[in-house]
Amino acid sequence: MSASRVLKLLSALGFAGALLFAVIFQHLMRLQPDAGPQNQVVAIEFGRSYSRVSAFRNNSFEIITDHQNRSKIPSYVGFTEFGVPLTGFEAKAQAGSNPGNTIYDLSLILGLSCSDPSLQSIIKELRYDVVSHDNHTSVKLHINGTAQYFTPAEILSHHLTHLRNIASAQLNQTVSSAVISVPSYFADPQQQIVLTAAGLAGLEVKRFISEETAAGIAHHIDTMIARHGRREDNFLICNLGEQESSIAVVSVLNGVLETIGLQTDSTLGETHLKDEHLRHVTTPDRIQVLVKQVLEDAKIGEKDVKAIVLTGDPSKTGIVQPILEGLLRGRKILQAKEFASDEAVVYGAALQAHSVSDDYDGVFPSLVDVTFLSLGIETQGGGFEKVIQRGTAIPTVKMRVITTMMDEQEKVVIIVLEGERLVASKSRVLGRLELNGLPKRGKREVEIEVMFEVDFYGVLTVVELERESEKKAKAVVMLDSDRFNAEGIDSIVTEAQGSTEEDEAILRDLLKRTDLGGDEKYGVVVK
Repeated sequence: MSASRVLKLLSALGFAGALLFAVIFQHLMRLQPDAGPQNQVVAIEFGRSYSRVSAFRNNSFEIITDHQNRSKIPSYVGFTEFGVPLTGFEAKAQAGSNPGNTIYDLSLILGLSCSDPSLQSIIKELRYDVVSHDNHTSVKLHINGTAQYFTPAEILSHHLTHLRNIASAQLNQTVSSAVISVPSYFADPQQQIVLTAAGLAGLEVKRFISEETAAGIAHHIDTMIARHGRREDNFLICNLGEQESSIAVVSVLNGVLETIGLQTDSTLGETHLKDEHLRHVTTPDRIQVLVKQVLEDAKIGEKDVKAIVLTGDPSKTGIVQPILEGLLRGRKILQAKEFASDEAVVYGAALQAHSVSDDYDGVFPSLVDVTFLSLGIETQGGGFEKVIQRGTAIPTVKMRVITTMMDEQEKVVIIVLEGERLVASKSRVLGRLELNGLPKRGKREVEIEVMFEVDFYGVLTVVELERESEKKAKAVVMLDSDRFNAEGIDSIVTEAQGSTEEDEAILRDLLKRTDLGGDEKYGVVVK
């Protein structure tokens, strides 16, 4: 049946009938017979302008394409006037004729409240309506002459379902798991929406990975320093996007990658770099400012940068490369042969996806892929200081510096906690560390480093080190992935979100007691 006849049929059915048709069609798509194993984990590069899917099959990197051999799928979702969802190229095609029902730049509004000034600024540039509905940020669409409201997660689920179906068709098996690359500025609220959307699309998110980290992994910076006998190095990663670009400093410590500095700029998108005047006059100065700022954010100097990773359209990276080489003289631009420069992010994400697939032939044991709940310590007045935030990809290493609360304090006792409440007493105790024989100093003069490390196996190691005497104590906890189910984690998070005022009141009362000389002989203060 031709596309025009299908549209006529859907128009005759009306909104309810068309919606039923769409639901049945998606269900039938998911019932297609599988010719392959059910263990393929794909990589999804969720970008502002477009998204891509890739995978390693038979140890070979493979970019997923649609039926017209297109790999860059527009991050667009649209609805016809009678409510049939459109995705990708079809959604983008109707943007001119039906702008109010065509959603784009979805990544910009995820996790933001309508009361947030930054969202209000974004809304002014959009051609569709973003409003507060039932106390949630929602997209307002106009279908059959009536207003319909959709959450960002519901909108995004259509896009992810489209990507999933494309991957399933090419791989000839039902795809149900993915590693998703997201911008570095995506925090827990944005990631939670993506998780919800993925669930609606029938996808289990094995891991989130930032674009900069993915690009770094694609160039093997996580293993490069080990081959050279080094423990730690810093890399400058410049990622040129279509509408905006980012420059980041990624630190590698014992194979663990962490973004320690990040600057984004919409004037360095690929569209901007096509302009002859802007390319030769504005770009060098702007890049110099961004590089200087990101190094300051990372608290390192030019000499501390090991090498440069440059990703994006090859015709644009050629413009930026000599500028970066001039700013960071002697620093090598890492080159890759396995993929094109604009495929670095999706390639790095695919490496991560492959490493958690059943057919991975290397050693990558992982009982937990992210921290299910926040990890931290009890502090002055019974507070819970989060050292590793919930949802952090592992392996990871984080550190805090604490000080003593009393003059000549002889020891410190650290209570290791897990949870989401602000109060230590409402959190789960994982362990206890005691450090004795501290130097006799005044209040807050003794500094102690507390390091939290979660490795690939899901083992948490907490080490406290007194800087002057170098005395240390250590505790090791296995973060068994079976200790919580999804409902239990959701319940803990929901309870915490609804208990903020209660916790703040408890903390105020506890701090008053501390000020009056309460039992805080061995407590600590986060510096």
